Amino acid sequence: MSGIQPGAAIKTVMGVPSAETWLSLTPGEEVTAFVQAARDDSAVLYLKGAWVNVRHEGILQEGASVRLAVTGQQQDGSWLLKLLSSPAEKGETVIPGKDLAGVLRSWEMEPTPINLSLAREITRQGLPLTAPALNLLSRAVSNLQIDHGRFPALVWLWARGLPLSGTAVELVARLLATPLAANEHESWKDFSGRLQAREWPPALAEKVSQLENLLEQVTLRQGEVREVAAAKLATLAETWGLNYDSRLGAVLADENPVQGEQSQALKEVIRDSLKPLLMGLEELLGQEGETGLAHTARHLAERVVLLQLMNTAEQQTGEPGMVLQGLVRLEDQEAPFYLKLKNRKRKARPGGRQDTCQVLVYLATPRLGQVMGRLVLAEGLLTCEITVEHSPAGRLFNSLLPGLRAKLQDLPWRINLLPCRVKNPGAIHAAGSREFGFALPREGLDVLV
Repeated sequence: MSGIQPGAAIKTVMGVPSAETWLSLTPGEEVTAFVQAARDDSAVLYLKGAWVNVRHEGILQEGASVRLAVTGQQQDGSWLLKLLSSPAEKGETVIPGKDLAGVLRSWEMEPTPINLSLAREITRQGLPLTAPALNLLSRAVSNLQIDHGRFPALVWLWARGLPLSGTAVELVARLLATPLAANEHESWKDFSGRLQAREWPPALAEKVSQLENLLEQVTLRQGEVREVAAAKLATLAETWGLNYDSRLGAVLADENPVQGEQSQALKEVIRDSLKPLLMGLEELLGQEGETGLAHTARHLAERVVLLQLMNTAEQQTGEPGMVLQGLVRLEDQEAPFYLKLKNRKRKARPGGRQDTCQVLVYLATPRLGQVMGRLVLAEGLLTCEITVEHSPAGRLFNSLLPGLRAKLQDLPWRINLLPCRVKNPGAIHAAGSREFGFALPREGLDVLV
């Protein structure tokens, strides 16, 4: 149970105006609010004709109408509210205690080590544990001869509606493991630099040059012209090669190609994206006896395949989205960033359905630490919130909010910029992992992604 209980406290956030009218409340007053957007501990309410930013303890659900009591006002001007009622929670199943063996027996299933391990992994990944799901995964383990160490990969694939094959499980299992040993770590830039420092045969030299050009197309640089950065973001999927397989299939499906055109089209498909380029580099480097560099090329290509798997999984949901990644260059530091675009169907106020557009960004650098950004557009209101793990980074981002507001003023929506939040590193990483899955490094900065 998520523990939504009447009486829980809610606090408004002051300091950044979030409404076109000032909020007028009276202690002891009871009000009804509509939850426009909700996160683990923050939300945007439509309350008495105003948009109000609040902090809460996981008690508010997006799209719900709630009854609140005004309990008082603090010295900083923020209001304290108390939840009087909330929607009933639906579809929750409570497993008695932690006796998984007893649960399996109640389903007439043997509590074998395999079944128990699968059940623990399902619950560890925050998924509903049911008898049909456990039966399916147990049969997959038997048919594919999957060992215990690959159960996380198997459950990950199943949870996203992806095919359960030995090849897919093996690939995801490798990607879930620590990317490379510490002494093997190479960033994309280091990999490209090592290749450029050598003299290669013409075919390999051409691919090295292509790699440098494509990496530039996925790298955002400090102070870069806005239009250039926007163009890079708009073509991230194509540059990584997330649509490589479909493009290749479309070219090969042409039964009556014009002489020479199909060959040229194939060259363009291979040249224009990182996935086929890395596969080609692996082959050519292997032929040159450069097994270490060939291994790195293969590993980086597999990271692109993971992105493809994640996007395929996103399309299986009722609210399709897209997961992308890129590199950002800040002074002398290079780090990966992750981008998630989501178009959510939700209840509109006062009735019906409405699309909510959401953009999530995750970044980690040695100086800034972890940074999670969130943009939500709903009912003509664009809400922006940034979460960091270090107070100095929070002060830096807060100092930039006026400039950001000025740059956004020409947009056709109302702008709601929340003060930057500071949270502990574990909480930020956990939130990022929920949104981006296993693309995120388990600890610290994974410059290989």
